[in-house]
Amino acid sequence: MLVGEGTDEDESLVGVESAMRWRRGGGYETKMESLSPDRNRAAHALHAREQELRARESLVQQQVREHEVIQTQFDAFSADIARTLEVLNEPRVDQASFGTSAQRLRHNLKHLAHVIAQRAAAVLEREQAVAAANKATQSVREALKERELAANEIHRANSRREELLRARLAEVEQRDVSLSDRERRVCDSELAITSQTAKLNRSLTDATTRAKTLREAEERARSAEIERMERTSRLDAQELELSRRSDSLAVRIAEAEKHEAESRRLVTLCDERQESLSSREKHMQDTAALLAKQQESLVEQQRNLDQARQAFSKS
Repeated sequence: MLVGEGTDEDESLVGVESAMRWRRGGGYETKMESLSPDRNRAAHALHAREQELRARESLVQQQVREHEVIQTQFDAFSADIARTLEVLNEPRVDQASFGTSAQRLRHNLKHLAHVIAQRAAAVLEREQAVAAANKATQSVREALKERELAANEIHRANSRREELLRARLAEVEQRDVSLSDRERRVCDSELAITSQTAKLNRSLTDATTRAKTLREAEERARSAEIERMERTSRLDAQELELSRRSDSLAVRIAEAEKHEAESRRLVTLCDERQESLSSREKHMQDTAALLAKQQESLVEQQRNLDQARQAFSKS
């Protein structure tokens, strides 16, 4: 689109955008009738719009002048680079001239890249300013050409603006509803995440408790194993003591066997007690309880043996 071209639809859209900006600024609850001003307010608005257009045209002219300055610099650097390349392309060029030309070429290329970037930015700003100036210029020119019919045109434009604004308002309300739904879904997701986090924390607490319980059970099992080993050591010691006492008893029985001819009853009794000792050796786990009984039995045997000796001595 060329500078100065535009349509009624562009003007309507500009009005709608202004209304939307006014709505976002805090005028949401104002009635729609405020969009239909009278003729005097329309004239003042056109005058203000014309002044705004002049300011924009001045800004565009300033940007054009800046662009011309940048273009002049660009042409100068381009010519300098071309001359440098011509020097470098000569068949016979000395080393000093070559180094100077190469350094100058690098400097010019760097500066040229900077100038190109500035020019691109200036061109972009100029295009944006020109596009805005096109819409503003077309709106003002059409308003100045049709000043006699400004009231009717403003009324029709306001009607279109009201329709577009209503459509925009409906779209915004729909977006608000959609945003509310999205916020509600986000809140639900946050609640679900919070619930899952609480469950994970409880699971972690339970796992920690179970691990502590397992460690305590391992410690108790270790203590029980140590106690079992100590008991086994004590039983082994008691078994050794019982073996020693059994050997001593065997010696005593051997002495008693020398008098077998005179004391068969005593020898028979000793054999029975020997069998009892053999059975007690097979049951080492019960030796602690049976040891007292064996000691009593040994005392009784000793008493009987003494009696047998006394009887033998008397006989």
